[in-house]
Amino acid sequence: MGVETVGAMVVFVDGKPAKSEYRRFRLKGAWMIDPVTGKPHPDDYAAMREMLIRRFRHYVEGNPKFTELPDLLLVDGGKGQLSVAMQVLQEFGLNIPVAALAKEHELLYAPHSEAPIALPFNSPALHFLQRIRDETHRCALGYHRKRRLQKALRTLLDEVPGVGEVRKKALLQHFGSLKALLQASVEELAKVPHMTRKAAETLWQFLHGQHAHQQ
Repeated sequence: MGVETVGAMVVFVDGKPAKSEYRRFRLKGAWMIDPVTGKPHPDDYAAMREMLIRRFRHYVEGNPKFTELPDLLLVDGGKGQLSVAMQVLQEFGLNIPVAALAKEHELLYAPHSEAPIALPFNSPALHFLQRIRDETHRCALGYHRKRRLQKALRTLLDEVPGVGEVRKKALLQHFGSLKALLQASVEELAKVPHMTRKAAETLWQFLHGQHAHQQ
């Protein structure tokens, strides 16, 4: 989305979501420079590549949390995204069936197929693939929203006198959201590691002054 770029991986086993196997990725290298404007903008292919490399590297390196390969790797997108997935699998020497589902016309792209596959709109197979794709979107959007809120909270804490990096990190880990922080009393703020009573009072006054002003 251009800000806090993220990716998500969902897993379905026997037709049902296995949520304990879901993974979310914060993508750092998913950018390219526009040759005309000279400005950076999101690179969907780079994002897809980075996420797949990070996922399958775990398997290749013997991470005990990634001991099984999927029966099918389904990526969100069209022919370009499918090509990226095939390249990554080839680089790792993995032989996994792979396909891409493009949302605009709900076309399924498969390797070595000259034309995309158009499954009937009443097809249970298409409905299942759409369910997987939509669950991935839900997972990614939820993570993206969380990352943006955390970034906004970090930015807000940067403005508070007496709250440096150590205290900011402790507050973020303890509360996690602006809502939780606003609901905290001075006593609760003071109990956070590295905080003092004076720092807690300053933070409480700053937060509630800012919040009242925004309201």
